Amino acid sequence: KKSHIANQLMNVEDWLPTLYSAAGGSVSNDLPSIDGIDMWKALSEDLESPRNLMLHNIDESRHIAALRVGDWKMVKGTTYGGSWDGWYGPSGRQNAYDYQGVIKSLAGQSLKSVNIKLPDVDGMRILRQSVMVNCPQNGPRNACQASSQVCLFNIRKDPCERNNVVFQFPDVV
Repeated sequence: KKSHIANQLMNVEDWLPTLYSAAGGSVSNDLPSIDGIDMWKALSEDLESPRNLMLHNIDESRHIAALRVGDWKMVKGTTYGGSWDGWYGPSGRQNAYDYQGVIKSLAGQSLKSVNIKLPDVDGMRILRQSVMVNCPQNGPRNACQASSQVCLFNIRKDPCERNNVVFQFPDVV
């Protein structure tokens, strides 16, 4: 069975209904006008996400925006003369993850108190490695020229946004 967890689209407004549902609340009865989607079933049962759209940002004063629909991400505009355009790679914190801190945290202890066992440190490392996006620094690249065009990426095939495919898929734009 293919796992959907790594591909869940979840917007910030989805956190409240999702956590409320995970805690046993009825979102449709108790929070009928909430702006967000309850993602708990998709996350806990490893189902396809009910959300396929994510607004990454929109800034009308600087004329920049980024939007994801399904596998496609469209980027419009440049930031700070291009110095913030593109993908920057790992944060440099790969070896700074505190596994014992997770286990000993309030959340870790709360899960333990209701007999939900966290993976051991090796298990956590394996989980983190399975969702890590590694982007090559070299290789073929069709860079986004955000200062002069709208850019389009298929982020399932190209999660590092190295290949702008706007001219191959104008109908998507």
